[in-house]
Amino acid sequence: MDLGIATVDGFMRSFFGGVFLDRTLGTDFSQFQYIFSTFARGQTVVPALGMGEIPKQIAALLPAERIRLRAPVSSIARRGKSFAVRTANGNESLFDAVVLATDMSAAHALDPRINARAWCSNVTFYWACDVGRLPAPLHQPTLFLDGTGDGPVNHAACLSSVAPEYAPAGQSLIALNMVEVDWAAESMSSLTARMVVQMERWFGTGAMRGWRLLRMDRIVRALPRQHTADIHARPSTEIDDGMFVAGDHVTDGSIDGAVRSGTLASEAVLRWFNR
Repeated sequence: MDLGIATVDGFMRSFFGGVFLDRTLGTDFSQFQYIFSTFARGQTVVPALGMGEIPKQIAALLPAERIRLRAPVSSIARRGKSFAVRTANGNESLFDAVVLATDMSAAHALDPRINARAWCSNVTFYWACDVGRLPAPLHQPTLFLDGTGDGPVNHAACLSSVAPEYAPAGQSLIALNMVEVDWAAESMSSLTARMVVQMERWFGTGAMRGWRLLRMDRIVRALPRQHTADIHARPSTEIDDGMFVAGDHVTDGSIDGAVRSGTLASEAVLRWFNR
């Protein structure tokens, strides 16, 4: 096989197919360059106490009384120089400026000027087992890739080998991730059976013996698709006088992109107030 084709199909399609949740590799080259450079410059890590620590740490910088939870917004309308924000329970408040920090589908529902583009989905199965049942390769903080395309798992890792805090002492937590599962053609039982075959092919006979399925997360709107047409359709940080947008659909589809878009939006709001 040609070395270039082997590299694309054996590594790129699984690794970056997992990063972008798009094994077609139709992602715009500018996004590939940016993400590839971040992997080259820094380490790949996870928060020891889980991804939820990221918003918790951001919220901790604000007075508790300034944060209102469980108040879904049903509409935003301009009222003179202000914005009327109505919540699902019918309450309405006026604000000088608004930051629309939601996923792109929710943002489009509140303001049709924001394009509703395609999503990429994924499914993750979380398994637990006694440390003694964990195949030797999974004791390493390593990402294992499906270089053949046989699936169903695109990439796998033992999260507790990366961050011990992810599992109790003596236990292991394994994540098996699948990209864009065709649920019309698959079922839980068939996926699990194929998973067992694949893990035995990777790690040896009985690789999943003694593993316990903790949960399965199917995220239909996991990442905004990032093909060239999608990049061109991204909204600006400021879409109106006093109306701002933040989210990974504004910058790039990643946690880093979401946080960066929030920074850009906050800087734009400060410039707007100080104009």
